[in-house]
Amino acid sequence: MIADQLQDLLGMPAPPSRIVWCISFPTLPDIEGNVGADIGGQLKRQICERVRATVKDSVLAWEDHHLYLWSTSLIDDRGSASDVAGNLIERFSFNFGAVSSQRNEITIEQDIFITPSIGLAEILNFGEKDDVSKGFLRAQFAADAVSADNGQFVMDYRDSVSASKAGPELFLKQQAFIKALRGNKLRLAYQPKVEIHTGLLYGFEALIRPPEEKFGALFLLSPAELVQLSISTNTLTELTAWVIETALSNVDSWRLTNPYVPFSMSVNVLPRTLIEGWEAIVAAIPKNKNHGLIIEITEEFDDCSGFFPLLTDRVSKLQLMGVEISVDDFGKGMSNIDRLSSMPCDEIKLDALLIKGVLDSKANAELVGSMINYAANLGIRVVAEGIETNAQWHFLSGTDCQLGQGFFISKPLFESEIYKLIKRLSDNRMISSF
Repeated sequence: MIADQLQDLLGMPAPPSRIVWCISFPTLPDIEGNVGADIGGQLKRQICERVRATVKDSVLAWEDHHLYLWSTSLIDDRGSASDVAGNLIERFSFNFGAVSSQRNEITIEQDIFITPSIGLAEILNFGEKDDVSKGFLRAQFAADAVSADNGQFVMDYRDSVSASKAGPELFLKQQAFIKALRGNKLRLAYQPKVEIHTGLLYGFEALIRPPEEKFGALFLLSPAELVQLSISTNTLTELTAWVIETALSNVDSWRLTNPYVPFSMSVNVLPRTLIEGWEAIVAAIPKNKNHGLIIEITEEFDDCSGFFPLLTDRVSKLQLMGVEISVDDFGKGMSNIDRLSSMPCDEIKLDALLIKGVLDSKANAELVGSMINYAANLGIRVVAEGIETNAQWHFLSGTDCQLGQGFFISKPLFESEIYKLIKRLSDNRMISSF
């Protein structure tokens, strides 16, 4: 049907080779459902205006939340088409103005943000309607399959974002999250990591936190819930790059205050981000190799088994950039043991549940001890997460576990609290321990 629409609009035969686009707006149905069809119609018209400002001589057709297009200008190679698509993404990085609408017993007075993804496909025989239809379906599949917040286009990746329609509450959270991220309102808390045998400060782990204002749509959301909002709004790469840049900027400031502390900085990164958002992640890392960045590869939200070879290749490239690699939640899944010898890795973080159980039984204690010894034999640093009691700390001090973190040591601290901590360490630099 889309192929018929576009050819009818064009009114002339198409050239023998053509790149076609599909722009997917996954949040558009939720926007229309919550602010009304009238606002949705206005939004679609603004979208078309922005597309035509970038893709000259474009032919457009809407179907649900997909905008299909191709240009009568000759754009036959995927490189040029990707450049055009990247320009389109920039066109949609701004909000669409404030709207006020009554719908579903709620009143919305806020800016509207959209997070599109773009799929590309090549049609070799444009005169054949079957091939045309297949081309647009391929473009649609690519658009729906990839998170395109950083301009990446992956044709064969199935997006994990839920297709179910968001209700008003989730819609408001999604819009609030995008606005907070792009308005630099999200916050980071930093949990200290210390040396087990000396108590000396080793570095921090950056943890995402909601904006400071109380009772907003994001108030009291956990880090896991914020990450899920990032996934559902196709801003995961954008969020990860922001965390890296913000955390390392603070590290530079802290080093000026206290040059005696190494200040490593750990940042959690989902495997899919290193695949889909590779360029954005690399751009967020300083060129010098003294940044102290540790990327913690976590599998809490997705599985990396389908692209493990590519993941390990990119992990190796990060290490060449001075980035250390940590395997998070080690021991939580049996696959971790198998992958440890093949994944380029500088550190493992023992899962908090393992640490919690070390005093419950001799078997649990022996299991944790064997994991620590296994990593030590491979020359891999070990961090114990979730240390909550003096007894757990005492147990770990009798092993080869090098680092620890948890509420027994310190809760996560905001930036202002970190400066107070650093001042204390600076005043007592010879005994800079917890």
